[in-house]
Amino acid sequence: MRKLLAKVRQLLSNSEIIRYLIIGVLTTLVNIAITIIGNRFLGLEWRYYTNKVAYVSAILFSYAANRRYVFRSKARVLPEMVRFSASRLLISLIFEDGGYYLLYDIVGFQAMMPILRHVPWAKFIGMIFVVIANYVVGKFLVFTGKNAKASSADPDNSEAN
Repeated sequence: MRKLLAKVRQLLSNSEIIRYLIIGVLTTLVNIAITIIGNRFLGLEWRYYTNKVAYVSAILFSYAANRRYVFRSKARVLPEMVRFSASRLLISLIFEDGGYYLLYDIVGFQAMMPILRHVPWAKFIGMIFVVIANYVVGKFLVFTGKNAKASSADPDNSEAN
């Protein structure tokens, strides 16, 4: 059993993609939990405000977790956070909203998922592209090794983290 746990720990510590997927699941849970709490205590008439708080909270959680556990960045926080948030919003608009609209409304692919009866396959397909695009953008544009090396070499930049 100890060997199995050691292998799992090694896999998690060495596999960026697995860590990214785990953080993605946790980010989704943050979003859902805040939405449920907000709707339960504030009522559904406040759902649009609750959703905004949930979305922003999920992005902030995702940034902090991806920065530390997935990409292990040492770059300056503010510029990196701005790139992260802007890219997440743009990717969601293009793939989730745009892809969903294209598949569901234009193509007419309106079949619902069997497990989540109120979630169309078109939305799910868009979400898959969002996850892939978020990883690629995070890896190559947001949490770049160049920024991490530059700030770790400069002791003044390490104070900004």
